Amino acid sequence: MKYYFKKESLKKNNFQKTVKHQERIEYSPDSMTSINLLTIFEEMSDKFKIPTITVSDNFTSVFSEEFHEKIVKSGMILTDRINAQNLRLRISEPGYSTDWHVAGDATLIIIQKGTLRITLRNGEFRDFAAGDYFIAKDYLPEDVNFDNSIHGHKAEVIGDNQLLATHIKLG
Repeated sequence: MKYYFKKESLKKNNFQKTVKHQERIEYSPDSMTSINLLTIFEEMSDKFKIPTITVSDNFTSVFSEEFHEKIVKSGMILTDRINAQNLRLRISEPGYSTDWHVAGDATLIIIQKGTLRITLRNGEFRDFAAGDYFIAKDYLPEDVNFDNSIHGHKAEVIGDNQLLATHIKLG
């Protein structure tokens, strides 16, 4: 998901890059004169922002964000080490859809091809396309039974392309 701005607008502000963001906004050529500079500065911040699926106080799944410090090392910008337990490669065909579920264990999901839509119980959804990533870490404590009418999220492959993704179980 990318924002595209007219080069003239970006040159004025010394910005000449495409900005990634989690909201899909399409601009017509006439509406591209005003730029949301907050979106541009977000990418220049001192922290990585990772979209997450987590839980509210009553254990309903919600979208949130996780932040990790940016560290410059040998010409790269990195986070500190994030422990991981294993990884799995995933292929899902167009139209694939899950039932309502919780992630249980925190999992970083990196989309390599296709588009994955995550939908919450309140109807809110986000689409993650090639190059996007997010952490699914919604869960239920052992003493709370899964209620199919209030808990979890669902995932579906939208569009005509097969989904290729990497799932990294965080530890």
